[in-house]
Amino acid sequence: GPAAPATQVAPAAPPGPPLPVVVLDAGHGGAEIGARSRDGVLEKDLVAQYVARVRLALLSTNKYRIVLTRTGDLAVSSDQRALAANLAGALCFLSFHAGDLGAASPRIAVFSFQAPAPQALAEPPALVPWDQVQAARIDLSRQLAEALQQQFALIAGAVVDAPGAAPMRTLRSVNAAAVAIELGRLAPDENSTALTNLVFQQQVALAVVQALANLEKEG
Repeated sequence: GPAAPATQVAPAAPPGPPLPVVVLDAGHGGAEIGARSRDGVLEKDLVAQYVARVRLALLSTNKYRIVLTRTGDLAVSSDQRALAANLAGALCFLSFHAGDLGAASPRIAVFSFQAPAPQALAEPPALVPWDQVQAARIDLSRQLAEALQQQFALIAGAVVDAPGAAPMRTLRSVNAAAVAIELGRLAPDENSTALTNLVFQQQVALAVVQALANLEKEG
């Protein structure tokens, strides 16, 4: 049979600080398909397309190392997603979702984490409980959400909401700036053309690159 392709050996990186890690999280996967459009596009597949584009756009800057929480069509638990980010020492965590955000399409909303109920702690515990890890990073997460919203708002034709907060399980245990990026409208009575549009997908990817660059300047 044909010879197996030679494995590509990455050139040795010049000595220096390791690149900051960006974790990209494509929501759903496996039997968990998420939302579905009239023309049969599934949320799990659509968000994987966005993650692939954002990954390439970030890699092309040579400034980041990218970790994906799911590769291929696999079911991955929220805890596994958070663990991937925490083990990688992530700078930030971007979770992509799509659904019915109302009539407008394309629409983008960015959420940081909001605890389901305020928990008053007399004094912080020595070890932060797993389900409260994100609480210590919430200011960074809000800054990330604002930086992303500002760049998404520059995309012509897109309706972009002000940054919000929601008790999203995937973000709860991430020890990094963490946001969910929701894309709409993906719904049974709407075709997905606005969201599968390759130009729009690329604009979203480039907006993510610019938002991270702006945060770096401010930091």
